[in-house]
Amino acid sequence: MTTSPATTNSAEELRETIDRMTSSCVSDAERGEWFQSLPDRSSEFPWAEGNVATDLGLRIHVIDAERMICSMPVAGNEQHMGILHGGINAVLGETTGSFAAWVGAPEGWTALGLDIAMHHHRGVAEGRIWCVARRVSLTRSFASYQLCVYRDDGVVTSSGQHTCALRPIAATAEGARGTSR
Repeated sequence: MTTSPATTNSAEELRETIDRMTSSCVSDAERGEWFQSLPDRSSEFPWAEGNVATDLGLRIHVIDAERMICSMPVAGNEQHMGILHGGINAVLGETTGSFAAWVGAPEGWTALGLDIAMHHHRGVAEGRIWCVARRVSLTRSFASYQLCVYRDDGVVTSSGQHTCALRPIAATAEGARGTSR
């Protein structure tokens, strides 16, 4: 029996559900079914609109500073061989990790991507890819995330790490433009 984020009662229960559904004790098919049952919550986050990721079809499904899930379509993001362009894994991973770090940043602060490293395990020809970002470290100045990207069928296609710098908004381009939460 899978658990939907809508049926969890707390952030901790949600994190436990995500950890269970992305562990090796759950079949790929069950994991894929669970991913596809996640609601599209993108419209709840207007700050996420109008950037490269949303232009590429990004959807936000679970938002939390410690665990976040976003997805993107394969269609329109392929390379010349007809499979997903590997750079899309990096775009999805960095966006998912950066959004999570930003949500967890202190009021008046933002998250800026510093480093991304992705390892490609399998090609993807159709459907969506799903990125789960798990926070592995948080300091006053940095947040680091483990990234795992899955196909619709729940099979891992890419994995990596992402680190963000946490900075006061006033000291960034966001501050110069007057952009904030």
